[in-house]
Amino acid sequence: PQKAFEAATEKFFEKPVGSGPFTVAAWNKGQGLSLKKNAHYWQAGKPDLDGAEILVIPEGNSRVLKLQAGEIDAALEIPLNQMQSLGRAGTVKTAVANVLRTDFVLLNTKKKPFDDVRVRQALNYAIDKEGLVKALLYGAGKVANSPMPLMAYADPELKPYAHDIAKAKALLKDAGYADGFKASLLVHSGRPLHRQLGQALQSALAQIGVIAEIRLVEGGTHWSTTKAGDYEMAVSYASSDTIDPDQMAGFLIVNPERANSYHTEWKNERVNELYEKERATNDGPERGAMFKEMVKLSHDGAPSIFLFYPGTSYAHRSNVEGFEVLQTSNFRLEDVKLK
Repeated sequence: PQKAFEAATEKFFEKPVGSGPFTVAAWNKGQGLSLKKNAHYWQAGKPDLDGAEILVIPEGNSRVLKLQAGEIDAALEIPLNQMQSLGRAGTVKTAVANVLRTDFVLLNTKKKPFDDVRVRQALNYAIDKEGLVKALLYGAGKVANSPMPLMAYADPELKPYAHDIAKAKALLKDAGYADGFKASLLVHSGRPLHRQLGQALQSALAQIGVIAEIRLVEGGTHWSTTKAGDYEMAVSYASSDTIDPDQMAGFLIVNPERANSYHTEWKNERVNELYEKERATNDGPERGAMFKEMVKLSHDGAPSIFLFYPGTSYAHRSNVEGFEVLQTSNFRLEDVKLK
């Protein structure tokens, strides 16, 4: 409510007032959030739970152990190599949600040699992305064909870059880098998957003469460094909390916009033109065709190394009903019940 916000200003967000199924009882930043049932919730009979505790448990193995011990009822981002064994006992149910997320390697197109599209395409051909999906995601994902997640108006006919070392070397030679080059690879130290990716990418790029020097940094530094343009390559990802592709397009492939093609500084005037048009066009085939063209242009322009669309693993105790991770990577609790 406006009155509550104006009275509390910034402190409003420490204990916000809303119309959802729960209210905030306490918020310990970096540790967890305590929720209690909203007695005035507009959907009669919901929620079934009297409250909920949302805990921050950074380490994947710790989440698994607490789930197995019954100390928590559900957990997100279960280590994929533990999913099968976790569900075997019968006390825990596991699942993988198809979410609107894509993982990639940002390429700073303001710096040589990444200003050359042939180099950026060569890097895409150099990576065995099917192999990454099998080895790192245990098959729980798909190879990416662009920076955009698989969402509304995605083109099923747009093929990912194939794994083709010969083509990658030919493109580098054509661009004047027959002997390869050295470049830094920024990696978020707090993301186990991205640490593994860094090692795998380093090995793969060496096959075409590209020496990737890994720079491990914490999350805040990773964001500020790429935003400032003080990087060459950076392992990253993007996920969408809306099902319409407009927001993601603006973030990932439009420049100038919120993030200038997500810190790659890649710019395509036709993409910018289509972006403005789709925002003034009703949903339907015409708008869909605009998005397909935008995504194809980003595929060809290769502002990043497109890796994969990973699923999000999660698990819950078998006495929990109605808990699921949505396409938008979040979850809702008003339909959750404990048997």
